[in-house]
Amino acid sequence: MPDKRPDEITTYAKDAFIKYGDGYAAQIVSMKPAKDNDNNDVWDIVIRPSDELIKAYDIRSDREDGVVLVRQELPFEFVVHLNPDPSWNWWFYLKTYKGEITPAIRKLFKIELLEEIAELKKEKEILRQGKEVAEEIARLMEANLPTYIKRNIIPILDQVVPLAEKLMPNKTKND
Repeated sequence: MPDKRPDEITTYAKDAFIKYGDGYAAQIVSMKPAKDNDNNDVWDIVIRPSDELIKAYDIRSDREDGVVLVRQELPFEFVVHLNPDPSWNWWFYLKTYKGEITPAIRKLFKIELLEEIAELKKEKEILRQGKEVAEEIARLMEANLPTYIKRNIIPILDQVVPLAEKLMPNKTKND
């Protein structure tokens, strides 16, 4: 028999935790959405690893007080919010602490689809950047065509004309 009825229990906000794909856990110290160096969506997360996680991955502290805090960037697609309840806030990362995917996770989840989504996002970003460059070139051409020609076409012609003159047979005055 339970000692308390549900209406006798008061919950309060506690620390959040993250469980990794290999079962190890860590306390979340801070977590915010961000972009990585490749402009991908990530969670910028600072964790306090559990003793088991520290031992399994030989995590060392670089602080004088010995407290182990680790900053990670975890891809959005691989992080699942299991329970948003502030009194039991849990997240699940579909990879290990080192970013590897275990056979058990491959068995449970369609990881290939998540990987494909991540690749498509990268391709989309490359296409977006290419579009921005093309739009800038079009704006420059519209605003000042002579300047565009001077910057972009004339240098090419300066290299092609001497090459074309070398390739063409010499004409004599009699022709």
